Amino acid sequence: MESTSNKEASTKASLNPKNFLTASEEIRKIEKDLPPLFSLWNFRRSAFYVNMFYPHHAIFIDSPLQYLNQSRLVLHITYLLRAWFFLARKGFKIDILKLEGKDQHNIDVITHNLWENFNLFQFSRGRIERMVYLLRLAPAKRNGKTLCVGPKNEGELLLFRRNGFTNVIGIDLFSYCPSILPMDVAHMTFANDTFDTINCGSMLQYVEDLEQVAREIVRVAKPDALVTFSLTIPQPGDHSPYVGDLRAGDTESTLALFGANVKHVYFRNDVDHLPGHKHEVVFQIKK
Repeated sequence: MESTSNKEASTKASLNPKNFLTASEEIRKIEKDLPPLFSLWNFRRSAFYVNMFYPHHAIFIDSPLQYLNQSRLVLHITYLLRAWFFLARKGFKIDILKLEGKDQHNIDVITHNLWENFNLFQFSRGRIERMVYLLRLAPAKRNGKTLCVGPKNEGELLLFRRNGFTNVIGIDLFSYCPSILPMDVAHMTFANDTFDTINCGSMLQYVEDLEQVAREIVRVAKPDALVTFSLTIPQPGDHSPYVGDLRAGDTESTLALFGANVKHVYFRNDVDHLPGHKHEVVFQIKK
């Protein structure tokens, strides 16, 4: 009985936010070596084994220079060099959103993405590029304000900019650069009616309160703004601490979160409901 009590006490202590911050400080002692190593590993996986002239079919490419500028290799090198630059300027420190003690869920999300899986340099270009092309077809207001939710790094923002979106900013629970603000999507500090386009990548599985997030997106979106979601069907074993409310497992349930605020659905991908497969939806906000 005594050993069980000690185990429970140890578990509660490990979940204490103060202990989490202490653990983060301990990890930061070797953080100076981590970012280059992680980015080099990601570069090895993502850049050396792809065709330099990506995409293979030049959709929305106006010139050979733009074609090369959007190639996977060039974009990958660009965002990694920018990451090293910003990290070096900050002494290889990462800004983490200050969380209240009750916000254990977001603490777990940060732990999962930043320290356990080192997703700081993860850039899912194929998924993001599909959403960018769909937004251009809608068409999105590319000279307006664009918000990227949960990009982890600048890769997504740079891809939007190279597709003509001129004013792009991101928010995430952690950041290493000025263009990504440490902010919780459920409690954004932007003014009402700020954004013309809001891109939400594969982030719903990290959300604890889906209704609150939907309300915030509607609040900061301008009337007729375009919103995108890319969803991953939960796989067996997907659970807390880093997976939130799994009700948004398809486009139908995602659209239902916005209810009467959905003016028009431009695109829905509901081919199958197999675990691990992705669903995508692009819709217009009604206010």
